Parts: sequence; C-alpha cells; structure tokens
Amino acid sequence: MLERLFGRGNSGDGCFEVRDKLGGVHRVPHVVLTLRAGITREEAVAAIAPFDKYRNMGRAFVNDDNWPIRFFCGSGIVESIDFSPFIGPEANVDGIFSGQAIEEALRRRPDAAVFPHPLSEKYGVTRYLTRVDADVADEIGFTAKDGKVAAFARYPRGHARKMAEGRQRAQAREDKIVAQREEAERRRAMADPAERLLSWAKVAEYWGVQDGRFTWYADRLIAATPDEWHDAASTWNWDYGREPLRWIISQPNCDTATVKKVFEGLAASFGPEFASDPAEAEGNYREDYELIHAIIARWQAGFWTRSALAYESESDPEPQRDDETAIETAFRELEASQPGRTVPYGCFLAGTPHVHAFS
Repeated sequence: MLERLFGRGNSGDGCFEVRDKLGGVHRVPHVVLTLRAGITREEAVAAIAPFDKYRNMGRAFVNDDNWPIRFFCGSGIVESIDFSPFIGPEANVDGIFSGQAIEEALRRRPDAAVFPHPLSEKYGVTRYLTRVDADVADEIGFTAKDGKVAAFARYPRGHARKMAEGRQRAQAREDKIVAQREEAERRRAMADPAERLLSWAKVAEYWGVQDGRFTWYADRLIAATPDEWHDAASTWNWDYGREPLRWIISQPNCDTATVKKVFEGLAASFGPEFASDPAEAEGNYREDYELIHAIIARWQAGFWTRSALAYESESDPEPQRDDETAIETAFRELEASQPGRTVPYGCFLAGTPHVHAFS
C-alpha cells in the first residue's frame, strides 16, 4: 500500500505535502495514499470520492492540479500507480524516488534490470524493473534520464511478463503489416486482373481470420453480370480492400454507372488538383491514387461503352469551363448523374450462402 511506503504523512496532521511542476505545494489527505495495485476500481474511486477535484479520464484518474500520482485501471482492477517527476523526493517506493542519482538507485536495487521499451531511444531514457519486498511481491519500474531517476511506478506481479507479451504481439502485428505490404507489391506487378484478384482473395482476412470467403467472393464476381457488378460495387465494404473494385473497373463491359460509383468513393476526399503521380502518394492513399488514375485514363480513352444503368450524383458537378484541363473534364463527367435502369439492391449476393458474410 502507499500508506506502507510513505508512512503517515510529513506535515504533522496525516497529510502529505507534495510539489507540482510549477513548484506549488499541495496537501494530500491520507486516504488518497491508501491506493495500491490490485484493489478494485470501486475501492479506488471510493478512496478519492470525497475530493471533487478528481476527474475520471477513462483508465486513468488524475486531478486538475497536475497531481503527480495517477492510477490506471483495467478489467476493474488497479493495474499500476505512477509517480511523476513532480512528486518530489519525499515520496519513494522502496528507496526509489524522483531526482535520485541512478547510481544510488541501482545500489539500492541491485536486482534491477534494463526493461526494453520502444520509446526509450526516442526520449533518451533507460527503463529499469525490479521487485518490491518479498512479502509484497509487486514490481517497481523507474526511468533514468540524464543520470537521475525521472519517474517511477509500482505494478502488480506479472507486469514485466505482460509487457513482454504485449511487445511480442505488437511485433507480430508489425511483421504482419510488412508481409501484407510485400504481398501488395507482388500483386501490383501482376498484369492479369483475374490473377491479381484471386491472389488477393487467398490472403484476405475477415476480422483477422482467413476462412475462404473472399475466394468464394472473387469466383462469384468473375462469374457475375454487369448488373451484379454494379450491386457488388455499391455494397462492397471498403475496409476489406480495393481489389474487387479494381477488377470490376478493369472489365470493358462494366457499366459507366458502376465506374462512377467506384469513382465516387475514391474521389470523395480528392479533386483534380490531387491527381499527381500515384507513386508519390503516402501509405494507403497510393492504391486509391492508382485507381483514380486508371479510371481517368480509361474514361478519356473510351474504354467503357455500356451505359445502361442509372447513376445519381451525390453533388452537382462544377459547370464546364473553357479553360478546364483534361483531368478536370474527366472529373466533371465522372461526377455527373446519368439516366438508366436501377439494379435491385443486394442482387449480387441474393440466394447465396454468403448473403450476410461481407458486412
């Protein structure tokens, strides 16, 4: 408990005096110092309830006076208690306190080991982790900067293991992202649209799981009619990628209304002034720029000749100008409404086992 670590107070009346980052002195009632790792969130809230200066900030509780102690809750349990550099040397955890020379801290805690953290190098700090007394068996973390202890925290048992597991999961996610980008580059080199679509479908995931549904979707798309392509483009969840849309607009018999529907989704945040070299686009925007360029180039070349379906523009395009560029003309035409038949909503997946499988 903090009570055990701090004693009964240093001001003579059961309160603690601690400094904030501006040098101001705050008198902290003793009840606040009964916080400890492992108590429930309700117990922690009850401990600080009499002090209306505290506010709930999600997982952290902190007050408006730059109060230098915070506690974090997860699954209803206090996971850790952090002590900022502003708390002053009068507060310590098992002999570790802010401003202490790191050599002295390591002498006091010879079992302390460097605790790797991805932000350590960025901020020029070294983090250490050690154990509290055997009867408590919590863990202490402290951060060294410029040869001194800059901040410290108290964690429940198993914190180091959980943090290591978290880093492993983060690294696995990063490795997965790199692999997905490499796979996207390989697909980018494929000249056959169907080969590219099927290659994507084999590795595409639905909420992190590869279950074959996108392979089924790709096969269904290749076998569908232009009317069904229009419904597929209108109902496709863009969170799953762009490849089905890319394949649809690569078909010469794709309806111009379908092309406009895809372009509508791509151009919502772009305009003619953004149509630069797709290779210069950053991150996920590159694929969108590539599709925009492909649509504009094919539109200008008259690649699509089928215009049987209706398209209702979400906004009125700008009127034609005498000095507009070829790209501006393409944007204006692609954003214009056109008359035609309507396609029944949901017809692409209607009657299939996967009618609700791609929401």
